Amino acid sequence: MTKTTTVQASTVEEATALALEQLKITKEKAKIEVLSNGGLFDQAEVRVTVEDQALELVTEFANGILERMRLNLKANITEKGNDISVIIEGKDSASVIGFRGEVLDSFQYILLSYLNQNNYDYKKLSIDCEGYRARREKTLSQLALKMADKAYAMGREVEFEPMNPFERRVIHTALQDSTLVKTESEGEEPNRYVVLIPQTEITGPRFKARGEEHQHHDKKNNQNRNRNNRRNDSDKEVADGKVFRGTFTDIEPAAPSNNGAPKFKSFGQKRF
Repeated sequence: MTKTTTVQASTVEEATALALEQLKITKEKAKIEVLSNGGLFDQAEVRVTVEDQALELVTEFANGILERMRLNLKANITEKGNDISVIIEGKDSASVIGFRGEVLDSFQYILLSYLNQNNYDYKKLSIDCEGYRARREKTLSQLALKMADKAYAMGREVEFEPMNPFERRVIHTALQDSTLVKTESEGEEPNRYVVLIPQTEITGPRFKARGEEHQHHDKKNNQNRNRNNRRNDSDKEVADGKVFRGTFTDIEPAAPSNNGAPKFKSFGQKRF
């Protein structure tokens, strides 16, 4: 995206300086056109243009960070419109991904802050390494479906651990067609998390039709629920008049909510 400004002042030099200040660039990076040299009764006028250099800035900055970290990695950066994609490749990929993508998220935040400082706040930037984002999205989608079944079976809200906006969006999207639960985000950044709230009435199919895979998923879970119903009373645990069937090893009780109904918190999957 090209930026242009036209400025008038007493002299060409003064008009140029004002234009460069507005665009926050140096003279070396600008194309300066003198529209009028001014005179006794007229002001000088210049037009200053700067080409979009976001791609070059991010490429130099990202690879500079990787070099200073002494990692055998390279950032390959492409741009389409206002969207900038950063793909990192190399032997030390695990080091830049981190636990559940925490290092990758931090790297993305640094690059976005750098763009904002250089007046490219209208740009959108995404970063990935060795296909991590796609793998994480698949894992979270599967976890969301699993926890939706459990929230409905228990009749209790289930909280996920705090997640970044990308991961919360994956959970919301995975369950947007669910008739078992609805999803809400609660808390403040960086500790904002998703809550699954069981639906009180189910009038249609458990999930809207989304292919044979989900039909098989529904049938299997119905069979599991029937088996749970046949367990004897010694295998059942009653709390507040609700029966909890089965043992859910991947969730643990959290503190009671303000309305007195206990919530359960999911701590996600194992490390990648």
